[in-house]
Amino acid sequence: WGYNAYGQLGNNTTTTAKLPTRVRRVSSIMDIAAGGNFLILLDADGSVWATGHSNYGQLGQNDKINTNTFVQVKSENGQGYLTDVIQITAGNYFMAALKKDGTVYTWGYNRYGQLGCGNSTDKLLPVKVREVNNIMQITAGGTHLLMLDSDSTVWATGYNYYGQLGDNTRTSRNLPVKVLDSTGNNPIRNIKK
Repeated sequence: WGYNAYGQLGNNTTTTAKLPTRVRRVSSIMDIAAGGNFLILLDADGSVWATGHSNYGQLGQNDKINTNTFVQVKSENGQGYLTDVIQITAGNYFMAALKKDGTVYTWGYNRYGQLGCGNSTDKLLPVKVREVNNIMQITAGGTHLLMLDSDSTVWATGYNYYGQLGDNTRTSRNLPVKVLDSTGNNPIRNIKK
């Protein structure tokens, strides 16, 4: 329900809805993430579905075309679909997906390096976040991404003007860095999922 000019409600219209409407082409949903005028759903089978605004490729279709019905997010090479996903999160104009094997894939807006792929180029298809493994949980801010690994270490990438990466700097990062403890000298530890 709500604003729907870009089709972000996924109900095959662009009409604002004052009451909840059932979305189309989805069934066993286990996670939902909303970004800036787009919506992403995680199906119980590990597939990811998106609808709405795609000005930065945040729908993962290898294009910038808006849609008002859910489309399945494509794979890294665009030849198949993203699979084995267990959690999703959304920033303003980007998405992240955690896979069963502990890898994280991101796509969409990347001006501040929030996709964690080593550059600041927007991505129209999912790319693997570099420098991290065995991730257990993810969450996104507007233009940054946080990841918790199996060693209870927190990693961050993206916009950092206000210190939101927790690395004792105000430097934005395009690769993940460890979040530091209150001394500013050691990685924060013992964070539980």
